[in-house]
Amino acid sequence: MEDELQDLREQVRQLRADKERLQEEAGHHAEAQAGPSAPRTMMNTAAPERIIYLPRERKCPMFRGTHGIGVDEWVEEVRASMRARHVGLNDQACFIFDHLEGEARDEIKYRPCLDRGDPDRVLAILEELYGCPKSYVSLQEDFFSRRQLEGESLQEYSHALYFLMDKVVASAPNRMTNTSILLRDQFVENVNDSDLRRELKRLVRSDPTLSLLDSSSVQRNVECPPSSSTTEQLAALTALVHKQQEQLGKLTEAIKAMQAPLVPRPSRPSSVVCRRCQQTGHYARECENERVPHYPNNPSRAPRTQAAVFQSAGN
Repeated sequence: MEDELQDLREQVRQLRADKERLQEEAGHHAEAQAGPSAPRTMMNTAAPERIIYLPRERKCPMFRGTHGIGVDEWVEEVRASMRARHVGLNDQACFIFDHLEGEARDEIKYRPCLDRGDPDRVLAILEELYGCPKSYVSLQEDFFSRRQLEGESLQEYSHALYFLMDKVVASAPNRMTNTSILLRDQFVENVNDSDLRRELKRLVRSDPTLSLLDSSSVQRNVECPPSSSTTEQLAALTALVHKQQEQLGKLTEAIKAMQAPLVPRPSRPSSVVCRRCQQTGHYARECENERVPHYPNNPSRAPRTQAAVFQSAGN
């Protein structure tokens, strides 16, 4: 930052000096044209003040080899910086060498003079040494096996596919013409959201020329938060599900109680007579049979058996 401020101050001083010099030259030129009879005001007329805008220089990053910025991205940056600064052909090799560090600088430093002095040759050497080491088949495998990761947004996933496709195109032996279709199909088939995947497939079937960029509106609609009405409906459905779950729990407990094994009835003496069914061996509180009326003091009111009925009918 201090170096940049010092450079700006130096440029301002230089511009002021140039301005004063131009004003003096303009005054001398006007005095020479006006002649000795010209009025004093004509000789002191100065040139109009002009404002010169100096664009800020494009900063070029340093390249270290296997660490930091990649070689492909750095080559693009260094070429853009040389175009912005209007670096001459004879100075381009020096400019490239000044932006090398570490092993990359040593690699160019110990090359022959013909290689060091040719900017295109220097960049070709760096791209060959630090370019992509994978083969075309390996890069294709990386692209077609790439799926949306857990917690990865749709935008990040699409950028990852674009990055892998750029590597495949750069290493392809022939020109690829179906990159947009491959990107779209890989994205559609491997998104995690099943609703989005189904909607994207429907759009592709309706419009086979649809690209990955054209489907951005569908991605935004899926990722946008639900409206208030949708939230209220979801809350009501959740409450209903909880209520039904409680009812199911109660019914399950009741069924378990009904299916529990019956406790065996304890044995009683044969002299014990049930007051409910008039049978021996248990008490009335343990009886599950039908109630039978009991008339101990008036046998005539007791119900007649079937044999007694037949006997009375014969008489």
